[in-house]
Amino acid sequence: MEKPFKFTERQCREFIEKASELIFCADMDGNLIYVNKCWKAKLGYSEKEACLMTVWDVIHPDHLERCRQYFVLIKEGKAPDPEKESIETTFISKAREPLKVEMNAGCLLECCNGQNVIMCSFNDISARSKAEERITYLAGLVEQSDDMIAFKDLDLKVVAANDSYAKLSGHSSARDILGKNCAEIFGFSPDADPGKFYLERDMEAQQLKPGDYLLVENIIDLPKFKDRHIISKKFPVYNSASNLIGTGDIIRETTEFKKTQTRLCESQQH
Repeated sequence: MEKPFKFTERQCREFIEKASELIFCADMDGNLIYVNKCWKAKLGYSEKEACLMTVWDVIHPDHLERCRQYFVLIKEGKAPDPEKESIETTFISKAREPLKVEMNAGCLLECCNGQNVIMCSFNDISARSKAEERITYLAGLVEQSDDMIAFKDLDLKVVAANDSYAKLSGHSSARDILGKNCAEIFGFSPDADPGKFYLERDMEAQQLKPGDYLLVENIIDLPKFKDRHIISKKFPVYNSASNLIGTGDIIRETTEFKKTQTRLCESQQH
């Protein structure tokens, strides 16, 4: 049986001060009575300034009403569960810069002097939010591209693609090719060319270093698409931890370019 252990106020305060989350305590009217080091650093206020402020002074005007509702719930001991409901808001710093945050804890505490206080902890999600926006923008560009773009996992299965990629293989949308490798998508045998050739090139691309790529020129010969010339740029994709997670594939059709090139060569011969 474990020995009972009690945290002292000093130990709790030291832990909170060193936390990477923005943490504050407020009285039942929303007046700030404590903010941790991270809160002050992120929002740019001093200890003295913070003690003269309320919770509402740093919340974006567009989010005030919703945050007041959450504050009431916490006061009533009915704090929303962050694991079930994402509670995001925007703080405004002293420099009037927005800071996107997500609440990961909020509770009603009774102090040793009998006073009730509200303690809340927030994660700074500005970087995550910007990354999500960037992904959204890039996804829009990829979807509108005439180039055929796909991402394949380590098993060479397509897990994301634009409709242009699907239409190249005679499918109506990207949903029709998810979970399939290129041989399956084009209806080729994986044990004989050209299916085997495509799979080997995808596997070869996974062996490359970050930043390197493989250029592959080929001719697609399908019932719907005869003699379509393509050039494919295949490259390894790594995550933020530098672990290989799959292969990127960008295909551009070069049929018209090849035809023009052929006509030019023929004209020069006459």
